[in-house]
Amino acid sequence: YLDATGVLREEYGAKATSQSAVATILCAANPPRLNRLRGAILDNHESVATDFCRVLEAEYAHYQETGCFATSFSELTNHEPPYLEGNWDNPRWGHDFALGGTSFNFELMATPVAFGTTGLLGFYMNASGVTRTEPGASATTESTPTELQCFDTVYPHDYNALALQQLC
Repeated sequence: YLDATGVLREEYGAKATSQSAVATILCAANPPRLNRLRGAILDNHESVATDFCRVLEAEYAHYQETGCFATSFSELTNHEPPYLEGNWDNPRWGHDFALGGTSFNFELMATPVAFGTTGLLGFYMNASGVTRTEPGASATTESTPTELQCFDTVYPHDYNALALQQLC
């Protein structure tokens, strides 16, 4: 069962629900399950990358109007009209999103709710627009940059290749 937050859950002997235990990876024992998990994780990574571009666009719209970057999601979502829509306080795509930094340089992070189950990479971006990833940990300014380009809507999948290397 893949719940609304992107967490893969399992239940032995019964149908899995949102209350079931978080799934664990058993690579050799259950290849079909691994393929479902891999697909869910890659879908989550794609969605996180798309959301990073949405936040970057919202940040620059906010900056053009105010002369500074937002350091909280509420600054972007509570504006009329909103720069960014949606609930960013709850996990999205199996990742916890956080927005901070300063009015001169925002910092956006997305960290899997459960490494190995909801995602394999931590994501990071600041006002430079460069997306960085870190396998198995929260990403920082020192993490590996990706080729993700938000403004040209080009999404090379190098971060998914990196993620797949972490599975089994």
